[in-house]
Amino acid sequence: MQSGNLACYNFCQRCCYWLKGIYMKRKSIFKQMLVLMVVVICGLAAIILTIFMTAYEKDIYLRNQDISNLLAGETGVFMDGAYSLNEVLAKNPGILTMETEVQTPILAGCVDNNSYLEQIYIQGTDGMQTGRSAGELADRSTRWWFVQAMSEKKPFISKSYYSVATGMPCASIFFPMYQGEELVGIYAADLKLDFLQNLIGEYSREENSRISFVIDGEGAVVAHPDIQQIEEQYNYQEMVKTVPVKDEAGRIRKDAEGNIITQQLPLEVSRDFKEMIGKVMEGESGSGKISYEGEPYYASYTSIPLKGQSDSWSLITLHKKSAAMAAVYRMLRAAAVILAAGMGIALLMMIFRRQSLL
Repeated sequence: MQSGNLACYNFCQRCCYWLKGIYMKRKSIFKQMLVLMVVVICGLAAIILTIFMTAYEKDIYLRNQDISNLLAGETGVFMDGAYSLNEVLAKNPGILTMETEVQTPILAGCVDNNSYLEQIYIQGTDGMQTGRSAGELADRSTRWWFVQAMSEKKPFISKSYYSVATGMPCASIFFPMYQGEELVGIYAADLKLDFLQNLIGEYSREENSRISFVIDGEGAVVAHPDIQQIEEQYNYQEMVKTVPVKDEAGRIRKDAEGNIITQQLPLEVSRDFKEMIGKVMEGESGSGKISYEGEPYYASYTSIPLKGQSDSWSLITLHKKSAAMAAVYRMLRAAAVILAAGMGIALLMMIFRRQSLL
């Protein structure tokens, strides 16, 4: 009797071990399936995310480059138009008479009919002015532009400079004037660049942290949505800005002739920003990521060729990464919530399925 009970006990014990083995095996399979599911879902999500982010960043670069090319084209058209108009005027028979009473009304009329012209003035080969659109005639024989024009005898567009009269950057165009083969004088015209400032303001969107700006052939800011960079004459080649000197009371100091005394202060910019400026000033076009004012930005840049013996200008568009990717980040957060919910539902279904099999 006891041996029968012992045999029955042993049989039951083996059955328990067998059932426990089946349970543990199924539990192990369940864990493996769960791990595999998580790995597959996360892997697919990572692949899709990488493809999507790459495509979206490419689209950002293309859109910013399109804006840069558009603004560079508009700037080039404006400067080419101003150059061509003054080139024709420099060959006008009335201007070539070098007679003040003939030149003055022609020059004044041209300035009146073209709002971007600030002043036109004619110099003889001795540097003495023979005609001006406004103001008194003066000797300009020692001015750098007159010396250069007489020496090289080629037309050119000057670097930009800040006009106290307009509070905006200006540039000048210079032409040697000929009667036949004889050099008779130097033609000069000052251009107001407020058109470029308005153009840049139209396409810069501060609400989504995208700006564009123009620099001249020596790195000076010509147009920028931040007017302070114009007033302080930011130069991104020399990496300096020009600010007025103030006394202890905070008043702007002036010299004996009433001119504002200024000083140059260094600009703090990132290494990749400097490299971008160097590339575009060498005539390159392209896109990349840079650090600007301590934030990551997408940058696109292109060169603006000018007529005559002139250095090219440059157009740069910057788009803050956090703003450019804001829509993507919102989508990713929503996708993460959906993915987590989906994985939770799948997990509950697997648990329910496992229990139903036991």
